[in-house]
Amino acid sequence: MVAVCWGAVALLLAVTAQGDELLDPIVLTPPGGDDVTIRFGGQVRQQYEAFVNPDFGASPEDDGGYWLQRYVLDARVTAGDAVTFFFQLYSAPAADRTTGGGPFDEDPLRVQQAYVTLVLDGSDASSTTQPDGGASTLSVGRQELRFGTQRLISNRAGPNVRRAFDAVRVTVPREAWVFDALLARPVEVDPEPLRDWGDGDEALWGLYATRDADVGNAGGSVFDLYYLGFYNADAVFDTVAGQEVRHTLGARARGVVHGLAVEAEAAVQLGSIDGDAIFAYTLALDATAAMGRPTDAVGLRFSLASGDHDADDDQLNTFNPLYPRGSYFGESAIVGPYNLIHLQPYVETELLPGLTLEAGWSVFWRLSEDDGFYNPGGGVIRSGLSIDDRFIGSELSLVVSYPLHPNAEVSAGYARFFAGDFIEATGESQDVDFFQATVELNF
Repeated sequence: MVAVCWGAVALLLAVTAQGDELLDPIVLTPPGGDDVTIRFGGQVRQQYEAFVNPDFGASPEDDGGYWLQRYVLDARVTAGDAVTFFFQLYSAPAADRTTGGGPFDEDPLRVQQAYVTLVLDGSDASSTTQPDGGASTLSVGRQELRFGTQRLISNRAGPNVRRAFDAVRVTVPREAWVFDALLARPVEVDPEPLRDWGDGDEALWGLYATRDADVGNAGGSVFDLYYLGFYNADAVFDTVAGQEVRHTLGARARGVVHGLAVEAEAAVQLGSIDGDAIFAYTLALDATAAMGRPTDAVGLRFSLASGDHDADDDQLNTFNPLYPRGSYFGESAIVGPYNLIHLQPYVETELLPGLTLEAGWSVFWRLSEDDGFYNPGGGVIRSGLSIDDRFIGSELSLVVSYPLHPNAEVSAGYARFFAGDFIEATGESQDVDFFQATVELNF
């Protein structure tokens, strides 16, 4: 199987060397259907990963790592200016993986997206999978969702299996504003082919508004306001479990302040779980300064997510990030944004023409001594009950990438997680090493 994977990588590299035309999308116009177009596209990704001391040594290692493969084929059918149908098949097999990987690493075959978009106000529809730009639209069916910086709603592009929702979404642009209303249910990952259904235990609904004060300028200021409702019939936290209903109110702002590119986001959560009230919050800040060349920058990220203050009271204070991006704090995807203080200085630079490097050092603490340590999917890695130590550890992360072609890229990443006092106090505490190498082609 490894030989097959290496063969696939060699084929991708050979394809990228054949010129731009080979990777152009295929666009067809059926005979007699001048107002109908069909566009075929897709993606092929090959990714090698390896963990040393997964789960800080508590889990066995894969022998020599494992291969994650992604094969995507999609078709977009546009009928005039009013109707677009999008269909996407998705295969995400994994080779030689026995342990060490994540729960979203493998799905042999699934319908990732299948939705119809209808124009509501007579304008021309957008050709993207996230309709916007001039037309008010209604999108119904299975689709990927992404909002803002994907801290709360993301298609989880990093892991092998991206996230999808069975959803109804209405998008209404008004001058510099774009308003979205949605009702959605996440799609479960199933090990059997074509058996991925909407998760009947969870639901998401809400309103999301984005204002771009300088449309078309990447450095322009952006402001988001949102309300997100969430239901989980079987939620599990370190201190409580049960039926969860949660309401999130938040805002995000991005702009340039005294030459720094600054982004800030804050949200508060209310609701109930198993009869207990919910009050939780999060805050994230990111400041970046340019250095000499346009390709170089240095920055600092800070974030916190509340944790439960008292396991014995009638209130849960653990923040729930709902459906966040996969590699939230780094390539290893060990830490999730629950009960956390996170600080990361980082640098971005171009080593050679086209060859970029991002290096960062993340430091993690538990915000509350009475709550545990969670992974990005919300699972409790280590319980924090009766443990006073707050320092989880730190992680060095290095990622290099190089574009082989406008539609193809190779990248490699390395991370080392240094276990802190809290990990040492709660079980196995060996440092974790993670390595990945990826070839990705889009067409």
